[in-house]
Amino acid sequence: DAAAATAAVLSSAGWSPTPPAGGGAARERWESLAALVSLAEEVVAAKPGAGLADVVDELEARAAAQHAPVADGVTLASLHSAKGLEWDAVFVVGCHEGTLPLSYAETPAQIEEERRLLYVGVTRAREHLSVSWSLARQPGGRGNRRPSRFLDGVRPGGGARSDHRAERG
Repeated sequence: DAAAATAAVLSSAGWSPTPPAGGGAARERWESLAALVSLAEEVVAAKPGAGLADVVDELEARAAAQHAPVADGVTLASLHSAKGLEWDAVFVVGCHEGTLPLSYAETPAQIEEERRLLYVGVTRAREHLSVSWSLARQPGGRGNRRPSRFLDGVRPGGGARSDHRAERG
């Protein structure tokens, strides 16, 4: 059937029924290949007697719809690379001044581009969205970070500061 044929084809590309120990690129590659095997199993379950061509057809249909094969796991993506993608749950981390917006974004156009990137990030969530920031870079560090100005007015206790840097006097 298609699942066995897919597994046989992918075994030459490094897939095995047992995942590699540890993480890193080898584990990510195995998980991608395992997602293809899982997809083949889904195709066979939906259409008994399906062949490899049916799996290819399903992959082409998903590619056309911009849906990658699903694997149980976490996708780590930058705000730049998330455009056009969606997930059931999204965690946007590091939403503090200096990171969002980046410290070198100074002109109004640069600030608006940073705001747009946050918008891209938060609109990737289908059902659940969590946004976080830290007060310090490391545990026990100086807690001098502030939440991003882009969160003002949308987070509990968030004021309505302007996007202009405070004047130093």
